[in-house]
Amino acid sequence: MNTDFVKMLFSTKKYGDMNYPNNMEDFLINNKIENKEIILMSQVHGDKIIVVGDKYERQECDGLITKRKDAALFVLVADCFPILFFDSTKEIIAVVHAGRDGTFKNISGKMIKKFVFEFGSNIDNIFVEIGPGVGACCYEVCSENYMYCNYVRDNFGEEFILGKNIDLLGINKKQLLEIGILEKNITIQNLCTICDDSYFSFRKGSKKERFAGVITFTR
Repeated sequence: MNTDFVKMLFSTKKYGDMNYPNNMEDFLINNKIENKEIILMSQVHGDKIIVVGDKYERQECDGLITKRKDAALFVLVADCFPILFFDSTKEIIAVVHAGRDGTFKNISGKMIKKFVFEFGSNIDNIFVEIGPGVGACCYEVCSENYMYCNYVRDNFGEEFILGKNIDLLGINKKQLLEIGILEKNITIQNLCTICDDSYFSFRKGSKKERFAGVITFTR
């Protein structure tokens, strides 16, 4: 999804491993959004969200939000879901790293609360794009630990369990809808990183390489 003031992008393998700054820079240049400061997190599978002000040093967190026009917010993933947010009126952008733990902790819903309670957003003006991640077709966890299926059943519903698999994408969408995001304001890539070889996958690949979700202002 792109607007006249925001670009929301997801890199693929052709841009290389996004752990490397040169690949990040090349990705921005190729998408005509150079001269932006790359803002990164040290992701820890939690629910901490940091407001990026004029001075920012990389911190342990799994969400970033800012009004800075010179910032390109990056979230690095390989099966976890990169989720991008923007407020079309207040001109605020944000990213979230939503793996299993972050999803269970409702980091998406907590990001929406940041928009509303710290930045004064009207929830109807918040748009969300959920990028590629491990689909319910492939995310088998219940054979590893039945606790996960029991947790999903008890907290989100039986519909998010498919045999021994769980549906993280569906849970994130449910959380966004429950907090009040309009369904028409949610865009879902619906691409599984295990099925689609265009993206790095922790479960299927080397466990080290990452692709990126990126959001930045175009002006």
